[in-house]
Order: sequence, then structure tokens, then C-alpha cells
Amino acid sequence: MQKILKIAYGAVLTFGVLALVWMVIGATGAFQGAIDLVETIILIVIGSPLIGLIIIGLYNLFYTRVFTDWLRTLAPVIISVIILLLSFIGVSSMSTMGW
Repeated sequence: MQKILKIAYGAVLTFGVLALVWMVIGATGAFQGAIDLVETIILIVIGSPLIGLIIIGLYNLFYTRVFTDWLRTLAPVIISVIILLLSFIGVSSMSTMGW
């Protein structure tokens, strides 16, 4: 069971990284132009916490013993929910105009 939870946690972290890449590509118009003001604010407000949570999640996944008891399971679950929420908001708010 612990291995399945670690795989699911890794999948959430991977989804967060992919959402962050999508946000950068969307903000720059597939690297065809400069970032405008709206996308800059979105990247700062949503991208910065997303990067921090991904780093914390990777640290938890590789260097700590997660999913061994209920307290060590609660933190990754909360981090996963926040990552998924920020990823959804970031991907849905990015424009693909100009691609």
C-alpha cells in the first residue's frame, strides 16, 4: 500500500511540474513573445507557491518516510490537494492565443 501511495504522490508532483511548464509556455505564447502583465501576475501568484510545494513534495518523497502512519500521510495528502488545485487554476487561466 505504501508503494502505491508513493507512486500516486509522484504522479501528482509530475502533474504539478507539467502544469508549471504549461503555464510558462502559455505565458510566453509558445516562446513567440514576451510575457505580458496578466500572465506575469499569474505566474508569480500561482507559479511560485507551486514551485515551493513541488520542492517540498520531492523532499518528502525521497528523503523522509512518508505514508507510515496517519500523521505522515496527512502532510502529503494536503500538499497533493494544494498542488492539484494550483495546477488546475494555473492551466485553466493561461491563454493559448498566439500559438
